[in-house]
Amino acid sequence: MALLYITSFKDSHTDMAWRTWKGHDREVMERLYQKGYISNPESESRSVSFSKKGFKKAEKLFSKYFKKKEDRKVVKNKISHD
Repeated sequence: MALLYITSFKDSHTDMAWRTWKGHDREVMERLYQKGYISNPESESRSVSFSKKGFKKAEKLFSKYFKKKEDRKVVKNKISHD
């Protein structure tokens, strides 16, 4: 999920606000879809949409594993206010 966050981008052409490239393992993408974190990865599109809970989880995991400790508080506060 943290790696999906790294490649996420805002899509103004659809009703889903955030998308990410689906160049990851198909089985992993399917499991994320089954859990409701992303849209169906079997579509013809090269990207998938994040659900709201999927984007928040990806952002949280990215912060946990890739951000400096002092920067984590900023993301945590941002998530709690959304």
